[in-house]
Amino acid sequence: MVTGQSRDARRLRELEAENRALRKQIDEKNEIINVQKIHRHTFQAIEQKYRYIRTARTGASVALLCRLLEVSRSGYYEWLHREPSVRKRAYKAAANSKHSHPIALNLLISKFYFSNTVRRPAAPPC
Repeated sequence: MVTGQSRDARRLRELEAENRALRKQIDEKNEIINVQKIHRHTFQAIEQKYRYIRTARTGASVALLCRLLEVSRSGYYEWLHREPSVRKRAYKAAANSKHSHPIALNLLISKFYFSNTVRRPAAPPC
C-alpha cells in the first residue's frame, strides 16, 4: 500500500526533474537568441564582421559566428593573423612620435606611404 507521503515524495521528485529539464531548455533557447541577435547588426565592411567575431568568440564558436555573419572561417583566421598594413604601421609609428597633431600626423603618414610605393610613368594620352 502506497502512503500519501511516499506518493507526495515521488511527485516532488518528478516535478523537480521536470523543472531541471525545462530550465535546461530555457538556457539553450537563450543561448540561441543571443547568437541570433547578430543579424540585427548592420556591418558596413567585412573587417567589422571579423572584429565582432573576435570579441564575441568567447560566447559562441567561431564556426557558428562565421556562418551567421556569412564569412568564411579561413578568411577570419587569415585576417586574425595578418600583419598590419603599411598605412596602419605608419599611423601607429606617427602616433607614438612627438608629432601627434592631426595635420602633422597625416603628413607623416602620407610621406611614409608614398615613400614605400612604386611609381609608374603615366600612360601617354590617346
